[in-house]
Amino acid sequence: MVELNPGQPWPIAPWGAAQGAWRENDAWYTGNTAALADIYAKGHGATRATHAVRGVPHEGGLVGTFSGLAHRTFWGRAVPAGEDRTRLHIPAPADIASLSSDLLFSRAPRIAYGKDDRVGKLQADRLEQIMASDESHAAMQEGGEYASAFGASAMVLRWDEETADHVWWEPVAADVTIPEFRLGRLTALNCWSEFRDGNSGQVYRHVERIEVGAIFHTLYLGTDTNLGRIVPLADRPETVQYASLVNADSAIPTGINVLTAEWWRNMPAKDWRKKGVLAEAGRSDYTGGTKGLFDALDEAWSSWMRDLRLGKARLVLPAAYLQSNGRGQGASFDTDQELFSPLQLPGSATQKTGEALEQVQFDIRVTEHEQTTQALYRRILASAGYGELDRETTTATDRTATEVNAQSQSKDRTRDRKVLYARPALASLARKAMLLDGVIFSGKGGGDLPTPEVTFPPATVVNPLQSAQTIGLLRAAKVQSLEVSIKMQHPEWSQDDVNDELARLAKETPPAPDPAAFGGTDPQPGDDPEADPGDPGTDPADTRS
Repeated sequence: MVELNPGQPWPIAPWGAAQGAWRENDAWYTGNTAALADIYAKGHGATRATHAVRGVPHEGGLVGTFSGLAHRTFWGRAVPAGEDRTRLHIPAPADIASLSSDLLFSRAPRIAYGKDDRVGKLQADRLEQIMASDESHAAMQEGGEYASAFGASAMVLRWDEETADHVWWEPVAADVTIPEFRLGRLTALNCWSEFRDGNSGQVYRHVERIEVGAIFHTLYLGTDTNLGRIVPLADRPETVQYASLVNADSAIPTGINVLTAEWWRNMPAKDWRKKGVLAEAGRSDYTGGTKGLFDALDEAWSSWMRDLRLGKARLVLPAAYLQSNGRGQGASFDTDQELFSPLQLPGSATQKTGEALEQVQFDIRVTEHEQTTQALYRRILASAGYGELDRETTTATDRTATEVNAQSQSKDRTRDRKVLYARPALASLARKAMLLDGVIFSGKGGGDLPTPEVTFPPATVVNPLQSAQTIGLLRAAKVQSLEVSIKMQHPEWSQDDVNDELARLAKETPPAPDPAAFGGTDPQPGDDPEADPGDPGTDPADTRS
């Protein structure tokens, strides 16, 4: 259990290491170049084992890896005083997070109940209102980006009887949480927000602690490195609303015996798998050296822009060409002036050395920079598990069918792995939402109901005509049943949906006629179906030679 006690160091152990890595991920995700320069510049002189993040030792992660190499990173190099260097950022990290979320939630997963006597239309409609609305779909997409960037995302249930007539949920990025686990299961969740008190250096922290049966709200006043003392919730306009809602224990009872939050991991952790509870923090799409590629991509892009800036045509003028603007006002040159007197025109045979106008224009290495940035972007996509080709890194004519298929398969495999973690988290959250809704908004359909089924639509949308033709050929060849055909056409359907469709088709399709009963009478022995009706028949005794 994580104990939050007044006056203790911040961040709270053992989550200081995660907070350091999350701060770094946040700088890449948001494109905060000032934070990137600050993070990597502080790596000078540090060892790989320990690196100070906000005054707290941080072990491992990419910050630790870069600690001894900060002077070799683009964002870690100090800019000498008086120099104005071009430093630009390509939002590749934000692209990765958006791509990950789009693969999972560009189309909302289907969250519905299966066949159960406890579930009626009222309950099914209530679940759809809470978990299948546009609001819920938007929350999924937001949480998908958080999970990609930080390795995990918390999902917290909310309610407010004055603004909504149902429970809803919101995603919370992992970098503003302190989760608690037992045997890999979330047992409590601390969500925190910071509010700065001007330039005094004091920090207000609102900590929302979610436990089974209650949600506690506490406001602390401390510093960047200390949690500080407890102060009244009414001291800040952001938390004054909770002052009238909490009881004497600073808690808001939920009325249910389950946690009103879920923890959704992006992928299993690698760096922290031996770090105890930190293994539950999940794995960001920015791990595995990807941040080093981000840094190199920014350096290449900045170099390209520097070439553009230096490639502007410039004139080098002798001092004699300048016209004085008066004492103490410097000198200037009129670029529209056509005649220069008494100096000789530049380029004449008697022109003195140093008196000529010289044009300076450097080459702009477009091809080299374009190839470098595209190669780096492709490596970034591959490192994150999305294949080496995507978006605008290559043109359509550059892609072979094999490359396109390989890219699609790589994406699908990555998506399928992420679905394994998103599906049970969403299903558990949906059950908790209905349970809480039944207490807060009694009689509207919520309550203690079974866990809904979560079905993700296929990653690739198949052309309906192509799918119908394929199914038709398989059916004509009698190598595929009607049930399998329905599943092939609607892979997002549950088994109950498939069974219902089979029943409807059975009602709409008339039974095939029985060949034995064709014509209304049974065939008799000796009947010849091919005999001419006018032919009286042939006597078997008639034997003609």
